[in-house]
Amino acid sequence: NLFNDDLSKEAQLRQAANVRERRRMQSINNAFEGLRSHIPTLPYEKRLSKVDTLRLAIGYINFQSDLPLKRGRETPWPQWPCCGCGNLADGRSQAHAPHPP
Repeated sequence: NLFNDDLSKEAQLRQAANVRERRRMQSINNAFEGLRSHIPTLPYEKRLSKVDTLRLAIGYINFQSDLPLKRGRETPWPQWPCCGCGNLADGRSQAHAPHPP
């Protein structure tokens, strides 16, 4: 039956698209886990959301970028903007808990 063949082919195409999407999302999630592993956080904090991960990464990268400019004027514990919330993270406390949505 031609109609059933079309449905079967359509189902196969949809299944292949679903597999590709699952792989894409897994790749993105793996990349975020890798990024989270490089962002200083407190050990008792729950897993950072993707948005908080990006915000903390931006603040930390900006802090690292400014370090050469601040040589000779360093505080005992360097501080960097947490995530745009107005709080500072530092070398001791690392970062605060993720923000509520």
